Amino acid sequence: MDEYEKQAKEVIEKIDPSLEYCRRLYPSSLMVYQVTRRNSPFVLKIADYREYFSDITGEDKTEWRFLEVVKWIRRERKALRLLKDVSGITHLIKEYKSPDDTHKCPILKEYYDGIALNRFSNERITDSTNQQKMIETIESIHNLGVVSLDIKLENTVVSFDRKDVCIIELGSPIFKTEVDYSEFEKLRAEDLERLERFVFN
Repeated sequence: MDEYEKQAKEVIEKIDPSLEYCRRLYPSSLMVYQVTRRNSPFVLKIADYREYFSDITGEDKTEWRFLEVVKWIRRERKALRLLKDVSGITHLIKEYKSPDDTHKCPILKEYYDGIALNRFSNERITDSTNQQKMIETIESIHNLGVVSLDIKLENTVVSFDRKDVCIIELGSPIFKTEVDYSEFEKLRAEDLERLERFVFN
């Protein structure tokens, strides 16, 4: 076990001793881990201050980036509360208190077993049934007042048999209460355009 895995296990133990660390799902300032509880898989997301960021001048942007990631998780958490009955996404399972000042806003989500589209050499969703599922999912999200979804290949996972599809990440969405009607409709249209351009075609 390397030092990183050791630290990850220690943090997860602080958050929820019933969770067992499996692996880090992808590198990001937003720590995203696959964990298990009683042999069932979940996803644990945490804003982690340990990640170092600098801009092109070499200036340390860690504090700024960390605060931005905290905001992202809070926005996703708020959206997932609203979207608890929407099919075709990974849902919020549990919210936790921050274990310390360098690990903020941990949330536990469903784990969807499949492969992200970007792992298929940028394969697209061409099956009409799965396309319709995704359209209905996004329209359901919009109807609940959530737009500006982070629609892209890496956030779209297909089942191994290609018969199902799931959106595993919403990014930092915008809520209907935050914008006027025309802006909301514009963002709604942009989501559907991104779906067509980046996931279907």
